[in-house]
Amino acid sequence: MGMAVQRLLVFLARDLPFSKEKRARRRAEKGYGLLNQAMVALGSGDGKSARALSDKAVRLLPEQPLTHIMAAEAAKLSDDGDRVRQHYQALLDDDLAAFLGLRGLVLQERADGHSGKARELARRAVALRPKSHWALRTLVDFAVQAADWDEALETLDKASRAGVYDKAQSTQHRAALLYCQAVDANLANDQPHALELAQKAAGLRPGLPPAVALAARLHRQANQKKQAEKHLLAGWAAQPHPLLLKEWQAHFPTETAFARLQRIERLIASQPDHLESRLALATAAMGLSARIVRWRRWSRFWKAAIRALLCCGRAWRSVPKTRIMAICGAKKHSMASIAPAGAVLIAASPGIAGCLYARLVRLSIALAGMWCAVMAWPCHRPRPRPRRSGYGMDHRGPGGPLIVLAISVMTSPMTDPSGWIDLRACGIILWSLCCAARCF
Repeated sequence: MGMAVQRLLVFLARDLPFSKEKRARRRAEKGYGLLNQAMVALGSGDGKSARALSDKAVRLLPEQPLTHIMAAEAAKLSDDGDRVRQHYQALLDDDLAAFLGLRGLVLQERADGHSGKARELARRAVALRPKSHWALRTLVDFAVQAADWDEALETLDKASRAGVYDKAQSTQHRAALLYCQAVDANLANDQPHALELAQKAAGLRPGLPPAVALAARLHRQANQKKQAEKHLLAGWAAQPHPLLLKEWQAHFPTETAFARLQRIERLIASQPDHLESRLALATAAMGLSARIVRWRRWSRFWKAAIRALLCCGRAWRSVPKTRIMAICGAKKHSMASIAPAGAVLIAASPGIAGCLYARLVRLSIALAGMWCAVMAWPCHRPRPRPRRSGYGMDHRGPGGPLIVLAISVMTSPMTDPSGWIDLRACGIILWSLCCAARCF
C-alpha cells in the first residue's frame, strides 16, 4: 500500500501537465529546438533570424553555456559588439565555460582595437589555463605589441615549457626579443647592457643580421674590433645581408679601394656563391680606379669582378632591380668602372632579354666596358705590318676583337627557335677570341 501511494505521488509530480518537472522538460525541449534552428540560420548567414532564435533560446535556457555562445555568434554576425560582450560575460560565471567566455571577450576587444582590455583578459585566460596554447600565444603577441619585452620573454618561457613552440622557434623568438631589448637599451644610452643583450641575441641566432650588426657596432664603439669582426664573420656565414657589409666597411672608413676589396673577399669567404656576396664583391670592384686597373694587379681585379658579376643576373627577378642598377650607376664612377656594369647587365640577360630597350642598354654599356678594357690593357708589342681582319678592325691591340665579341654576344642569339646552336654566332665569337689571343 505504501509503495502504491509513493508511485502515485511520483506520477502526479512528474507526469501531470502542470507539474514543475513537466514544464521544465518542455522548456528545455523548446529551447534546444530553437537552438538548432538558430544554428542552421547562423550557418546560412541569416544573422537576423539567428539572433532572434538565439535570444528566445537564451530566455528558455538561461543557464546553458551553448545558448550564450550561439547568441554571441549571432550578435557578432550582426556587428553588435555590446551584445557579444554581454553573452560572453555571462559565461564567466560558469566554471567550465569561463575560459571560452574569456577567449570570446579577447577576440572581441582585439577586433574593436582595445588592446589594453584584451591583454588583461588574456592574462586571466593564462591564469585560468596555464598550458593553453592559444592563451600563451595571444599574451606573447600582446606583450610584443606593447613593447613589454620582459613579459614577452617570461610568457615565452612558459609557452616553451608547455610545448607551444619547439626548440628552434623558441630560440628564434628569444633572439628577436633580446635584440629589441638591446635596441631600447642603446636608445637609453645604456651601451654596456645593450652590448650584453646584443651578444646574447647574436649568439642564439647568428642568422639575425640586425642583432649581429648591432653587436658589431657596439663592439666597434668600445674599440673591440676583433670581437666585432668575429660577430660579422659568423653572421655572414649564417645569413649574408647588406647590414653586415655596411658594418664591415665601417671598421675602416679610410682604407683604399683595393684594401676594401681584399677585406670583402675575407668576409665573403664563407659563402662566396651567395648573391649578397657577389653583389658585395661587385660593389668593391666598382670602386677601383683606372690607375689600379691599368698598373696594379689588374689580373686579380678582373678575376674578382667577373667572378662576382657574372652570377648576379641569375637571380635578377628575385632581387630588386634598383640594387643591381645602383651598382651599375656609371655616373659616380670612372670610365674604368663601366666594364663591371656591362658584365652585370650581360649576366642579367635571362631576366630582361625580352625588352629591346634593356638589350640596347646592355649593348651600349658592354661596348663602353670593352673600350675601357682596351684602354686598361694596351698591347705593347708593336707590329711592323698590322694586318686587318675581314671586318676591317686593326689587330694591333685587343680592342677590335673584344668589341666584335661584345657585339656578337649582345646581338646574336646563341640558339635558334628550335634550340640548335647558331654556328654563325659561335664562329664570330671564336674568331674574336683567337684574334684577341694573338695580340698578347
